[in-house]
Amino acid sequence: MNAGGRTGQTVGSVTLIDATFINVKEGFLTTYDSSSLPTTAGGLILENIQLNNVATAVQCPEGTVLAGATGSLTIAALGKGHGYTPNGPN
Repeated sequence: MNAGGRTGQTVGSVTLIDATFINVKEGFLTTYDSSSLPTTAGGLILENIQLNNVATAVQCPEGTVLAGATGSLTIAALGKGHGYTPNGPN
């Protein structure tokens, strides 16, 4: 999702809805983790993502966030990154 690495995030966020990935090694490869800078960058929101023969659905520095499948897999919803709640950011 970016070329800046963990401490040089160049993407604010990515939201992907109703997409399909077929025959790829990784659907999403991100460098976001809890030490990323700026802290609000690198968010990923997925909704209704169809995967077919995708080895890893979402990969981050800590490892695999969501495994893929050799057949079909649907990601109904997934969110990773900085979020805001009624009690403040987390």
